[in-house]
Amino acid sequence: MRIIIFYILVFVTSSTVAQTNLLYGPYLQSASPNSAFVCWRTNTVTNSKVNFGTIKTNLNQSVSYFANITQHQIQLTALIPNTKYYYTVGTTAQKILPDTFYFYTAPVTGSKQKIKVLAMGDCGTAQPEQTMVRDAVKYFLNQNYINCLLLLGDNAYNSGLDNEFTANFFTPYQNQFIFPYSCIYPTLGNHDYANSFVAQTNHNIAYHSIFVTPQNGELGGVPSNNNAFYSYNYANIHFISLDSYGIESGNRFYDTLGPQYVWLKQDLIANTQLWTIVYFHHPPYTMGSHNSDSEGELVYTRQKVAPLLDRYGVDLVLTGHSHNYERSWMLNGHYGMEATFNKNLHTIDSSSGEYDGSQNSCAYFKKTRGKGTVYAVAGAAGVSKGGQASFPHNAMYFSEQNKSGAFYFEVYDNRLDTKYIGGDSIVHDKFTIFKNVNKTNLLYMNNNQDYTIAASWPGNYNWLGQSNFSQTISGTTTTNTLFVVRDSLNCLTDTFKIFPGTGITEINNTNEYSVYPNPGADGIKIKINSSDLVKNLKIIDGAGRFVKSSFQIVNENIIINTTDLPSGAYVLKIETDKAIRNYKIIITK
Repeated sequence: MRIIIFYILVFVTSSTVAQTNLLYGPYLQSASPNSAFVCWRTNTVTNSKVNFGTIKTNLNQSVSYFANITQHQIQLTALIPNTKYYYTVGTTAQKILPDTFYFYTAPVTGSKQKIKVLAMGDCGTAQPEQTMVRDAVKYFLNQNYINCLLLLGDNAYNSGLDNEFTANFFTPYQNQFIFPYSCIYPTLGNHDYANSFVAQTNHNIAYHSIFVTPQNGELGGVPSNNNAFYSYNYANIHFISLDSYGIESGNRFYDTLGPQYVWLKQDLIANTQLWTIVYFHHPPYTMGSHNSDSEGELVYTRQKVAPLLDRYGVDLVLTGHSHNYERSWMLNGHYGMEATFNKNLHTIDSSSGEYDGSQNSCAYFKKTRGKGTVYAVAGAAGVSKGGQASFPHNAMYFSEQNKSGAFYFEVYDNRLDTKYIGGDSIVHDKFTIFKNVNKTNLLYMNNNQDYTIAASWPGNYNWLGQSNFSQTISGTTTTNTLFVVRDSLNCLTDTFKIFPGTGITEINNTNEYSVYPNPGADGIKIKINSSDLVKNLKIIDGAGRFVKSSFQIVNENIIINTTDLPSGAYVLKIETDKAIRNYKIIITK
């Protein structure tokens, strides 16, 4: 009897052991300078293990999770910033795939290195155009690494169900795209919520089990404590992903007293990065397959969200929903219907922004947190459709009615370059933004002091009267000297005026009532933050009398001439929009 039972048990066990296969993945989530999530899905419940390391043939580190699951999410920690890591995925017993993949950790926050980003809207259609766009992007990139992949919503048609993510989102890209190498930062669309009020409210959707977002502020930004909307820093860019369809505490994201709107305002105020890029699903300006004049949620987004983005100097807004490509002028202050758009009133710069030498094509120029936002609708990564009767929208510089494609951009220091890559592998549109350029620089130096000066932009350079085409130029001060540098398209110009032998004393200490004896003969220079607004400046003598208030701001420095002040002790009081600073100055002559 025991022998019979033994054989029955062996038969039953062997018949129920299923082969563990990968349903989809691996894909990357929430990459920071020191961590990243590696995710994948298996067809049977297993434990999880990732082997990783900086040498492909020596994956000498590992992380395991011993619970048996199908949706695997393993966080790698204690990583080195801006470093290439190789990895494999599997169980504690074996690799599921023979492949070794890789990714790069994020650079340290504030880094000026070049970052490459791809954005795809409405991609998970399982339609022929989805694979056309995928292949066109692969051809365009030609093995170049993409740091971030932004999803602009409607990621899995028609209802954002778990099986639709498998079949319509992951399967078309499996083993043929950048998912194992580039971190995905998603946002939600109405189809991810199945266009359902119940799902909008209870958020019981597949998206939340598939994607890991940095909702706790672990990648920078104010914690949202909500997987549906979040922010993060990547190099010198602050990204904000919004949920334009979900309902939180009875409020949509455009409701000004709702939790998402309140959080968004707090996050924008706290942001200190050079670039700010916001993305969500529903476009405030479109005459593509959707109409921003007649559809209430688009109207409310324009009326309530766009002013907030304008106020805090957002540089680029990416949306989907309309299955077209539409790119605006650099807008500011247009919140009405299409017919109310006035190019003279509602644009910061009437250039095309294409920066290619064609007529009226100089790049757009902005200050940090300066006015002017470009809106791009890129909802045709999976399918393209026709437009409204009034297509294109009046606020758009460039529009494509029936061209599927993906939106690509690079940020390199203070330069942003974009391209719309069509499913036909043609770049249909492009524009460039520079920040904090076209400067006049006044340099006060000692006689025979060495200097190195640099143009304020990454690109190409022509130093007038010099046989120098690099970004920097060096020399030694002997006489007053003027340098002028331009780009090859004569859109950018920096001027440097060097004054040797002057007596400017520079104050770098921001502590109140620090003593700075004997300012230079020509005055004082104080560094300020580029985002500070100087509201008032006073010099007060020892008797408390106001004696001077004149000053000038040059290249983020306050220059104060003190040659007309007699010997004595003074308090220099500087009031900005953020603080009041006091310095004690002792002048002896």
